[in-house]
Order: sequence, then C-alpha cells, then structure tokens
Amino acid sequence: MGKKIFDEKGNKRANLEFHEGLARDYDEKGWFHIKEKNFKPAYPERYDWVCDFSEGLAAVCKGKKYFHIRKKDFKPAYKNRFEFATKFRKGIAKVRIGKEFFSINFNGEIITSG
Repeated sequence: MGKKIFDEKGNKRANLEFHEGLARDYDEKGWFHIKEKNFKPAYPERYDWVCDFSEGLAAVCKGKKYFHIRKKDFKPAYKNRFEFATKFRKGIAKVRIGKEFFSINFNGEIITSG
C-alpha cells in the first residue's frame, strides 16, 4: 500500500509504494529512489526510468539501455546492458536482446533463453 508524501507546504505530493525501504520518484532531471525514513533521494544519479527494488536489486534505464542497480550501494550490479529488463523474482530477471528474451542471474549472466 502507498504512503502519502507531502511537500514543505503540506500539499500532497504523491502516493508512493515502498519496497525494501525505497520508493520510485522523479523530478525535472529524471527518475530515482527515495528513502522511506526521510523521503530524500537515496543516491544522486537520475535515470530515464526505474523499477521497484526486489531481492536487493532494481531495474533502471539510462540512454535506452536497461540494467540493475544494487540496494547496498546503488551501483550497477553487472556490466551487461539490455534493451529491456524486469525486476528479479526468485533470483531471476527477464531481459531482452534484440527480439529475444532471456533469463539472467544476479550477475547479469544469461541462464536460459525464452
């Protein structure tokens, strides 16, 4: 369930859902995650899009390339870049390369196709 966020003037700003203590948010520079404890950005980077954190990772998009960042340091989890990526479920995320979909592990390694 979402948590209501208010700005300095008391105006409702958003109804965000927190996952693993973080929620997606955006400003004029792009998308990022905010901390549940203080509603401040968790990191300075801005992305074209971000997904909710799941299993300690979040899919993000920068310059039409998708990858996952780690919750522990908000850095890329691996070097590979994809044309699309989903959040992790049971240690696996789906990614797209060209017209094909693959499953990857936490290290960004392809483990199955389809």
